[in-house]
Amino acid sequence: MFEHHKRWMTRHLMTHMHIDDAEINKLGLQEGMKVADVGSGPGRYSIPMARRVGSKGIVYAIDIDEEALNMLEQSAKGEGLNNIITIRADVTHGIPLDASSVDMVLMANVLHDFHHEGLSVPVLRETYRILRSDGRLVVIERKKDAPFGPPYWLRLEPEEVNRLISSVGFKVLGLDEVNGNYIVMAIKGQRASPETR
Repeated sequence: MFEHHKRWMTRHLMTHMHIDDAEINKLGLQEGMKVADVGSGPGRYSIPMARRVGSKGIVYAIDIDEEALNMLEQSAKGEGLNNIITIRADVTHGIPLDASSVDMVLMANVLHDFHHEGLSVPVLRETYRILRSDGRLVVIERKKDAPFGPPYWLRLEPEEVNRLISSVGFKVLGLDEVNGNYIVMAIKGQRASPETR
């Protein structure tokens, strides 16, 4: 996550935007899956996802904010979760995971930041690279009229998210809404990423 936003994310998301079962149910998680949580912050999604994928699954929690990752590790330890691997990285310079190594990538309330900095396409290309051939990208963003969340001027419309993820080779599967968020589901296409054509 970016510096100008990380204080808000760390302070507020674990309270005002608690992730309930209804939202996690919509992600289509299965036991044994390997999931990358890009821009994980303090683990508001990583923790419940780790419960769902179980001991045979892995959640890679990736963030640039060391403080947020420390919070995540403490939360995981408190819940007895051993299947979360925290990775401190600036994903605008690449996601430190092997190609075709994960079943799902989650980007929850972070794409707008990358887009604002003009870096959404490079990051999305990296999510394409690390996903398996039939892997899924899940983008969650705050609705324009929802309370709390990022500044209203920074929020993205679903149509803009669809355009961005389609531009790097993903096929959009559908749109859903829950708890003031909208969820865009996409699948990795069978063709090569535009970056490698």
